[in-house]
Amino acid sequence: MTARSKLEAYMGECAHRPVDIKLPRSLLGWEIASAIVRGPIRLEPASSHQSKFSHCSVSLRTSHGSNTIRHHNHHSGSEAGNAIEWQNERMSLPIKKRFASPLVVSFENHGLHLRGGTIGMGVLWLMTVEDSERHRISLPSKPYYLH
Repeated sequence: MTARSKLEAYMGECAHRPVDIKLPRSLLGWEIASAIVRGPIRLEPASSHQSKFSHCSVSLRTSHGSNTIRHHNHHSGSEAGNAIEWQNERMSLPIKKRFASPLVVSFENHGLHLRGGTIGMGVLWLMTVEDSERHRISLPSKPYYLH
C-alpha cells in the first residue's frame, strides 16, 4: 500500500458533521475594522487627584494606531463636580485582529517636572464590543504615580 492510498484510507474513515453554534453578538463581525471615538472623553478623578489630571493629555491606542488629545483641549466643569472633559469631535483608530486587541486610554503628563509620563490608564478589550453599534463606554482608570 502506498503512502497516498494509506492517506485516502485514513481520510475515508473520518466523518464530518455540521455543528450548530450560537455565538454572542460581540464575537460576530469583522476582524479588521476602525474604532471611531465621538464626543468628549470624560474623567471623574477623586478630588485629591484632580490637580494631577488637570494638565494631562489623553492618548488612545490600538495595535495599529494611536491618537492624542492635547491638554489645552480640556476643561474642568464645576457643574459636573470633579469631572474633567477633553473635547473630541471624531477620532478613527485602525484595528487588525479585533478579537485579540485592546483599546488603551492613557492619561499622560508631559510637564517640566521630573515625574512626567503616564499617570493613569484604562483598557477596553474590543472583543467585548458589538460590531457596527454605538456604545457609551465607562472604564475604570488605574492610577500609576499619584502621591
